Amino acid sequence: MATVPLRRGDDRQPVLHIGPEAPEGDEGNWLATAPGRGFFAILRLYLPQQAALDGSWKPGDIEKVQ
Repeated sequence: MATVPLRRGDDRQPVLHIGPEAPEGDEGNWLATAPGRGFFAILRLYLPQQAALDGSWKPGDIEKVQ
Protein backbone atom coordinates (compact mmCIF):
# COMPACT_ATOMS: atom_id res chain seq x y z
CA MET A 1 0.00 0.00 0.00
CA ALA A 2 1.36 3.42 -0.94
CA THR A 3 1.73 6.12 1.69
CA VAL A 4 -0.19 9.32 1.04
CA PRO A 5 1.13 12.57 2.56
CA LEU A 6 -1.15 14.12 5.17
CA ARG A 7 -3.10 17.02 3.68
CA ARG A 8 -2.90 20.29 5.60
CA GLY A 9 -5.28 23.24 5.62
CA ASP A 10 -4.49 26.81 4.62
CA ASP A 11 -3.21 27.43 8.17
CA ARG A 12 -0.82 24.43 7.81
CA GLN A 13 -2.72 22.45 10.48
CA PRO A 14 -3.39 18.80 9.61
CA VAL A 15 -6.88 18.07 8.32
CA LEU A 16 -8.28 14.78 9.65
CA HIS A 17 -11.71 13.33 9.06
CA ILE A 18 -12.87 11.15 11.96
CA GLY A 19 -15.99 9.07 11.45
CA PRO A 20 -17.47 5.81 10.21
CA GLU A 21 -17.33 6.73 6.51
CA ALA A 22 -14.44 8.09 4.46
CA PRO A 23 -15.03 11.44 2.76
CA GLU A 24 -14.95 11.10 -0.99
CA GLY A 25 -11.66 12.36 -2.41
CA ASP A 26 -9.95 12.75 0.98
CA GLU A 27 -9.65 9.12 2.09
CA GLY A 28 -5.96 9.59 2.97
CA ASN A 29 -6.89 11.93 5.84
CA TRP A 30 -9.59 9.68 7.32
CA LEU A 31 -9.51 7.87 10.68
CA ALA A 32 -12.21 5.19 10.84
CA THR A 33 -14.53 4.88 13.83
CA ALA A 34 -17.19 2.26 14.60
CA PRO A 35 -20.70 3.52 13.75
CA GLY A 36 -22.71 4.52 16.82
CA ARG A 37 -19.78 4.22 19.23
CA GLY A 38 -17.59 6.85 20.85
CA PHE A 39 -13.82 7.09 20.46
CA PHE A 40 -10.83 8.57 22.21
CA ALA A 41 -7.58 9.93 20.82
CA ILE A 42 -4.07 9.00 21.93
CA LEU A 43 -1.04 11.08 20.97
CA ARG A 44 2.33 9.35 20.98
CA LEU A 45 5.38 11.61 20.98
CA TYR A 46 8.78 10.30 19.91
CA LEU A 47 11.74 12.17 21.40
CA PRO A 48 9.54 14.78 23.10
CA GLN A 49 11.03 18.06 24.22
CA GLN A 50 11.19 18.97 27.91
CA ALA A 51 7.95 21.02 27.76
CA ALA A 52 5.97 17.89 26.86
CA LEU A 53 7.64 15.91 29.63
CA ASP A 54 7.09 18.46 32.40
CA GLY A 55 3.50 19.25 31.34
CA SER A 56 4.06 22.89 30.36
CA TRP A 57 3.02 22.00 26.78
CA LYS A 58 -0.18 20.16 25.99
CA PRO A 59 -1.70 19.43 22.59
CA GLY A 60 -4.85 21.31 21.61
CA ASP A 61 -8.27 19.71 21.59
CA ILE A 62 -9.72 18.07 18.51
CA GLU A 63 -12.07 20.61 16.93
CA LYS A 64 -15.04 19.91 14.72
CA VAL A 65 -14.76 22.04 11.58
CA GLN A 66 -17.31 22.17 8.77
